[in-house]
Amino acid sequence: MRMLVGAMRWGAMMGCGAVLLFGQSVRAEKDLTIGALAAPSPMARVGSFPDGSTAVSSGTTVCNQGTSDIPWQAPMGTDHPGMLFAFYRLSDGRFEQVGVSDMRHFYFALSGSACNSCSEVSNGTYLAPGCSDATGTGNNADQFFMGPRSEWNPYSGEWDCVGSHFADGELDCERRHDGSTDEPLDHRLAIRDVDLDVAEARFFFETYYVVREEMVRIDNVGFREVAATWTGSQWAFSALAPLEGGPALASADGLSEWKTFSADGEILLHAQTADNGDGTWHYEYALYNLAAHSGVRRVAVPVGDVVVSDMGFHSADTDPLRQWPGSVSGGEAVWETDAEVVDPNAPALLFGELFNYRFDADSPPSLGSVAVQAWRSNETVSFSVPVPNSETTSVADFPSPETGLTLSAAPNPATGSDVFLTLGLAAPNDLTVAVFNASGKRVSVLYEGRLAAGVHRFRWDPRAHGTIPAGVYFARVVQMGGDGVAVPVTVLNKR
Repeated sequence: MRMLVGAMRWGAMMGCGAVLLFGQSVRAEKDLTIGALAAPSPMARVGSFPDGSTAVSSGTTVCNQGTSDIPWQAPMGTDHPGMLFAFYRLSDGRFEQVGVSDMRHFYFALSGSACNSCSEVSNGTYLAPGCSDATGTGNNADQFFMGPRSEWNPYSGEWDCVGSHFADGELDCERRHDGSTDEPLDHRLAIRDVDLDVAEARFFFETYYVVREEMVRIDNVGFREVAATWTGSQWAFSALAPLEGGPALASADGLSEWKTFSADGEILLHAQTADNGDGTWHYEYALYNLAAHSGVRRVAVPVGDVVVSDMGFHSADTDPLRQWPGSVSGGEAVWETDAEVVDPNAPALLFGELFNYRFDADSPPSLGSVAVQAWRSNETVSFSVPVPNSETTSVADFPSPETGLTLSAAPNPATGSDVFLTLGLAAPNDLTVAVFNASGKRVSVLYEGRLAAGVHRFRWDPRAHGTIPAGVYFARVVQMGGDGVAVPVTVLNKR
């Protein structure tokens, strides 16, 4: 089941250069969007099956939906887009990133009409408004134009040639590195056999472009579901679904919420829980860094005095020395690595990456506040998502005055009768009112559309779902732009 929880409706384009952003129509000067993404193709292979790895690439098309030119200089010029690929696996309720590439620098813009009518053919140094650029599979895997993601600021879109990978670290902008000494998998999207050879798994292929000084970044990412088949000599990939806007994490069941650090880009926390059937519950958190240059170094989930077991962590980087250790201390389940000031090479969650944090607990879920701390500062943001219910976890309503939303539910607990949700809205906006179970599966949509400012009431009838079990459910309201508010609702029986 697809859900858009805590996120805007991706790809809500309103004509060339206009998007819905935080509930308003915004006309952006620079606005690159994903127009097409082909299924990945193998480009190189190292090792023998099932212990090898395959580098893949794909053809992409992007469109300038803005009102001004997008510079498209050669790699040693500092004003050009960069692009990465990422690959994800959904298996046993776990949505994990199993590969992410470095950045592909761009050097020549075509002037196509794949998205709109291109009225201005450039000389290749810029992409004019309304025009598209297409890059082939081989070009996108060309190591001559690929360098580390760590050299980019995804929020500002800046890249500096001084001391860069292409300059071989020298403090100038003279190109020395041409990719000829790179190993076959270097900088490319490389996926291990063991991450593909998983029965009944689903796979998702994603691309993400970074543009200097672009104000609307959320339409720079797109994905499609693909199938992976071992042919006996290599992996073959085929597309199973059309291109969709937004990050691939949007395809997973669960509750999610977007946040930003001060003057920085977006991060998304996705949470999913499951009843293990033995008196314990599984808690699964996926944290995706879209454009936060601050990075992330610490995640803390409140657990109070519940018993926590089987703590785990996952990232696409399989180096044991780059895993975040997890521990329980002071009523929190915590995963962390060193801050940048302590270790500038610490395995922080950088842009384009997704990390997973998980554990089992002997307590059902309720809404609580998960704290996420930046790597390049001490700033912390909090996400309202399911956590183990304990004395330190609030099960009260979760009004959010700073987002202009309040929400309450009554009666709560509910004994099989109607539950009435009262929503306070400070300003008119497009929003969705829905109910989810503790596993993050949507069980009812109560309203989708635009509402005026004021107080609104909605009725949810648990009996309408027939076999709905007793337990904790979450009524959630999400505004266009990502701000949301939620309240847990306990259903005591199913009469």
